[in-house]
Amino acid sequence: MVSATRFRLAAPRFDPDESYLARRCKVLLARRGYWVIRQHAGKALTLDRRRVIYLGEEGVPDYAVLHARHRNFLLELKRERGGRLSDVQEQKIAEIRQFYKLPIAVVDTVEDLRDWLEIHERAP
Repeated sequence: MVSATRFRLAAPRFDPDESYLARRCKVLLARRGYWVIRQHAGKALTLDRRRVIYLGEEGVPDYAVLHARHRNFLLELKRERGGRLSDVQEQKIAEIRQFYKLPIAVVDTVEDLRDWLEIHERAP
């Protein structure tokens, strides 16, 4: 008996991760003249693997984005499917916005970032 294989006309679903989104966003920002700086934060093991050290401040957005003419901003990236801000991130972003009045873009697609930039670049 010959088994029939299923033919799928649609392409397999592509689930981009956060690093894929970061690469695409950095290209968009570079083309518009922005300098993107990674804000490293989190836990790391020492070389001897005996101690944990903490880098940066928990909840800080992923990137600082600088431009000569437009206002600088912070950028937090979340993967497209299932990515959401942690409670610590939500609290830290609210704190930065309230006390330092810095714009923060939280995006999960390059299109979202492009739309956000259109508004951001028009602001005085």
